[in-house]
Amino acid sequence: EAVVSYPSNISGTRTVTFTVPSTGVILNKGLRLRVISRFNNVPTTACEVGTYGQIEDYTVYVLPNPTAIISNGSGPSTICAGQSANVKATITGGTSPYTVTISDGSNNQTVTNYTSGNDIANILNTNTTYSLISVLDYFGTSIPVSGSASVVVNQPTSNTTNQSACGSYVWSCNGITYNVSGNYTCTSLNLSGCVHTDTLALTIIPLTSDTVMASACGSYTWVANNN
Repeated sequence: EAVVSYPSNISGTRTVTFTVPSTGVILNKGLRLRVISRFNNVPTTACEVGTYGQIEDYTVYVLPNPTAIISNGSGPSTICAGQSANVKATITGGTSPYTVTISDGSNNQTVTNYTSGNDIANILNTNTTYSLISVLDYFGTSIPVSGSASVVVNQPTSNTTNQSACGSYVWSCNGITYNVSGNYTCTSLNLSGCVHTDTLALTIIPLTSDTVMASACGSYTWVANNN
């Protein structure tokens, strides 16, 4: 298929721009582009050989339109506050390495020397949805972006129990017996799999005792228990 032709009597440098057909072209496969120049004659076919002129063949690769899509990376997308979660950008087209800018809705984060599919890690404390702001390839060419990546962040929980006991107290949270007043903690996991902290505010009331010296003839009734 002829792309362009010029009269043979015009000299100088020619710059040609042409549109690749949207169908019928195999992507990523080398195609032959032939340039024919004939003296005082316009070539009519790609196979003709002139007496005076020049023929040059070039290999052209038609690449797919570049795209960049953000998604969740390796590891869980549901975490506990203070833990790290990963997102990634899958990039096709352009020339690596890339410069990727993502946003959490409030702040932008730019990663340079990025390779498609690599994890981008962040420590999170609240639910966060990431989007791609921009992707530039090695030559600064902008690549269209799309997609989003959401991370659910569950929170730790806590509870405080005020308790008084005489002499000692066995805390069911950890099975330990306490005989001194103070604040004690016990940790477990809540329903979301995050840390739950129980705090025991314990007051120990000391046990007291008394000794009574008594003497009696025949019998004695003790006023402490009427026996």
